[in-house]
Amino acid sequence: MVQLEITLEDRILVAMSGGIDSMVLSNLLLGCGLSHSVAHIDHHTRDGQSTEDRYFVENYATINNLTCHIHNLSPKEPKGNFHDWAHKERYKFFASLGYDKILTAHHRDDEVETIFLNFLNGRSVVGIPEINGPVLRPLLQFSKADIIAYATAHHLEYREDSSNTENKYLRNLIRNQILPDLTTVIDKNVSQRLISLSERTRQDQLLLTSLIADKIRPQRKNAQLRILKENLQDYSSTFLYHIIKEYGFGRDICSQIHSSLSHKGATFYTDDKICVVGSDHLIIDAKPVLWKPLQVDLTQLPLSIIINNYRFTLSIEDTADRLHDKNACTIPTYLMPADMLIRRWEAGDVIKPLGMGGKTKKLKKVFSDKKIDLIEKQTVPIFTHKDEVIWVPSIMNSEDYKVEKDGPFLLISKITFP
Repeated sequence: MVQLEITLEDRILVAMSGGIDSMVLSNLLLGCGLSHSVAHIDHHTRDGQSTEDRYFVENYATINNLTCHIHNLSPKEPKGNFHDWAHKERYKFFASLGYDKILTAHHRDDEVETIFLNFLNGRSVVGIPEINGPVLRPLLQFSKADIIAYATAHHLEYREDSSNTENKYLRNLIRNQILPDLTTVIDKNVSQRLISLSERTRQDQLLLTSLIADKIRPQRKNAQLRILKENLQDYSSTFLYHIIKEYGFGRDICSQIHSSLSHKGATFYTDDKICVVGSDHLIIDAKPVLWKPLQVDLTQLPLSIIINNYRFTLSIEDTADRLHDKNACTIPTYLMPADMLIRRWEAGDVIKPLGMGGKTKKLKKVFSDKKIDLIEKQTVPIFTHKDEVIWVPSIMNSEDYKVEKDGPFLLISKITFP
């Protein structure tokens, strides 16, 4: 059994539907003296019943002096699987609130249903993890019967979701019919057998992942995962899957990635991750935020501009003290362009590197020489005037804007957020 650690200093968020499971979880935390907030999703379904659930949760939070976060999902069903979409939206909302620990009220019966559901869908026989990043599931060791007994003993109020009785959903069919029939007719211990099988499979996968990692030797550079392509050549896509599945890449997409190892620049996405085939490495990182070009009004100095993880400050200075600072660009005011555009790199961009006597160099070559990977290239802000590249922050300044006389000067400085 995994040891879950929750401290009094942790900022705790409980995912609260208003049903019996989440109400028991919150009551247990209050009984342990653990302060927490609650988050509720109104799916706007069940002919208004979901909104009544929201009112119930809001009232509970008010009575117990708990901060309550409400998120409304559009009643318009998206293309594809509604339940998968709603699941992703819920966890995206929980993560956006910035709590240290996110607690959900999944219990042992939920895990058995998930194991069975995964098996029927041809995925695996692995159930619900007790710990998944900041998400903790402290009730997994308890059955639904345990939870009902606790709620009854403590006279807890809760909401019933009427859709749980509708067997048109596969999970409900498993819960309401298939598992009870298996328990009655075949084996009363079927749930425990499934959980034991799931745990053995989980341990086998951990061992397999460890052995594969030792063979492939992935490296981490800041938040990136980098895998040398030559280390993947002798192995199947299954090996790759067990290395990068934690980033949300499934077996099918891993097969596509593995088939594209010879295609430099091939790019693959999950909801929040990007995988790019580089010259020598497979690179996995957070999906970059592709910001729009920004026109800078140099008549309104000083300025402060935030782009991705960078803050740029622009000001007029009397001295050129930061000429040799790679995180600054100093331009004599008599060379200061009338306008400046900050944009992303584009194919065909060239710069006249400082110190090369006016010769031009393609930015593509600059990035290659500096070992700037394909993902980072998409996020580097480029300072330009018309078709001229003035400055590539922390990488290169233009010869056309070099300091040859006394000031004043335009100083552009870059600060990188952690």
